[in-house]
Amino acid sequence: MGNVPDVIGEHVPHLQKTHPKYWAALSEACGVVDPPFGLAWYGDLFRTYALDLSWLASLLVLNAQKEADGARQLWAFAGRIGDEHCRERVRLHAVDESHHADFYISILGLVFPQSCTPTQLQEYRLISPGYKTADQIAVGAPSHEKAVMDEIIQMNIGEIRTLINQLLMKPVLSVLCPEDNRGRYLKLTGSLCADEASHIAYTADIIESFDDADFVTSMLTRRLKDFSEITLKEVGVIGIDTVPIFD
Repeated sequence: MGNVPDVIGEHVPHLQKTHPKYWAALSEACGVVDPPFGLAWYGDLFRTYALDLSWLASLLVLNAQKEADGARQLWAFAGRIGDEHCRERVRLHAVDESHHADFYISILGLVFPQSCTPTQLQEYRLISPGYKTADQIAVGAPSHEKAVMDEIIQMNIGEIRTLINQLLMKPVLSVLCPEDNRGRYLKLTGSLCADEASHIAYTADIIESFDDADFVTSMLTRRLKDFSEITLKEVGVIGIDTVPIFD
């Protein structure tokens, strides 16, 4: 699968040239941490778990829940951002995540049409908060700019991991998807990957514009370490014995 900068360089190719401060900080952080979701064994582990089709179907529901939770968190976070332009970009990101929760349920119905009834699929669709582009947030007291940047950095790393997980799922689900549904599945997963690449790009924009490069580099390294430890726990490599998560 290649390391994280390679994956981002392939799917968001302009960042290396147009965002030199961000790219340098990301490369340095990856050199220190070497995140597991950028390593070959991580992809191999996913493909091993994916042999269990019930696990794979459950993963789609779990991803819908994760996207819905993320949408709500982004919605609340946007209300704490003082900069209007940044606030609007995060608000629209929350709308995307809300749509993604629906996408994963649609993918479940397309790839595993016998796994649940239309009524169950409709119930699963209630997972999404249903944000629309026209919906407006409640703006409250702004957080400190470094606190905002910390959250933006975490979002950027989270979007990178999510894109990699989607890239792992795509070939597996494509093979499993009934032929009549494959075109619709590929359109949905293409939209998901494109949105994640867009989210990586806009959060990189915000990170690039931040004046304190040392803060960005140290925080990116710190948060990448946090994400790596969480990832190892979630996929069952260390610390837990529950169902592995690739979200």
